[in-house]
Amino acid sequence: MKVSVIIPCYNERATIEKIIERVKAVGLASEVLVVDDGSTDGTREILQALPQGDGLRVIFHDHNQGRARRCAPAFATPPATCS
Repeated sequence: MKVSVIIPCYNERATIEKIIERVKAVGLASEVLVVDDGSTDGTREILQALPQGDGLRVIFHDHNQGRARRCAPAFATPPATCS
């Protein structure tokens, strides 16, 4: 069974790396999808510097849409339906 963990974030510079580390440490996620919803505090730069692959994917919204958690399932493998 494949488990996708979706982490929506907005201006989480102080915590985003630790959150990703903790989710990966549990060892249950096949993939971790981080959806940055237009952060302006440096979160985007932190996420851009992380090595993608090995189960980590980052999706960037150009501006805050307030719906990262609703649309993120469309990026999962296999895609789920956004609602």
